[in-house]
Amino acid sequence: ILLIVSTLPALAACTTPTVTASFGPVSSFTVNTGISTVTQNITVNCGAGVLALLSSDTVKLQLTGATTGSIIGNRGAMKQGSDLIPIQLCYDAACTTSELTINGATYTMSRSQLLGLNIGGTGQVIFNIPLYLRTVPGAVVA
Repeated sequence: ILLIVSTLPALAACTTPTVTASFGPVSSFTVNTGISTVTQNITVNCGAGVLALLSSDTVKLQLTGATTGSIIGNRGAMKQGSDLIPIQLCYDAACTTSELTINGATYTMSRSQLLGLNIGGTGQVIFNIPLYLRTVPGAVVA
C-alpha cells in the first residue's frame, strides 16, 4: 500500500520521503473480523542551521492521496486482485478521533509536540512523526 502523506507548503525548506508500510500475512478471516495495526514513522527533515524551534513553528500533515485504484471513499486501501481492504491512517494509536482522510482535515503539530520528536543532531531539525495504519473490519476477500 502506498499512502501519500505530505507536509503542507512551509516557510522552511522541510522535506518528507515517501513512506511505505507492510501488514505482513493476514488471513481473510482476520481481515473480515479484526483490526491489524502497523506503526510507521514519517521523517520530516527541515535541514541544518536552525538552532531552535520558535514558539510559532508547526508541522502540518494532510493525507493528499493514495495509489490510483486503491481508494474506498476517503480512505486508502490495500488492493489484491479485485479485493480492496480499507485502511485508516491515524496520528495516535487509538485512532478514535485522529484519522487522516484523503483531502480531509489537516493535523497540526505544535512546537511542544515537536520538541520530543526531534532526532536531529546539533544544528539540525529532523522529526520522526509516528503514524498508525489500521485495517477496517468487514472487508470480504477471497
